[in-house]
Amino acid sequence: MPLAPHERPFVDRRYHTEELPDTPQRDYRIPASGWVEAPDELLTLGDELGEPVEYKRRIGRYLLWRAGPPVGEARYLAAADLNGAVVRMGQARGIATPANDAVASLVRAREA
Repeated sequence: MPLAPHERPFVDRRYHTEELPDTPQRDYRIPASGWVEAPDELLTLGDELGEPVEYKRRIGRYLLWRAGPPVGEARYLAAADLNGAVVRMGQARGIATPANDAVASLVRAREA
């Protein structure tokens, strides 16, 4: 009998954005800390609930994450900052991404 979603173990592997699977995984869970390009707001999404944040699936260009118990109050975040992800990937690999830097800065300024 398969494990219930909240009983599946978290993996230790680190994933880049392009490596995150399209659909939910049936054998394991991916923690937010396992996403190399994770924004800070995702890493702290479950803090006030005292719950871990886990990856759920891709929905179009969005990555859906959830923090919360199996039943009850939960927090969701759909991440779509593709330019920011490209900037972070470039920084991690020592590659300049000036166009993406500019777009990510404009998006952050607009959101502030």
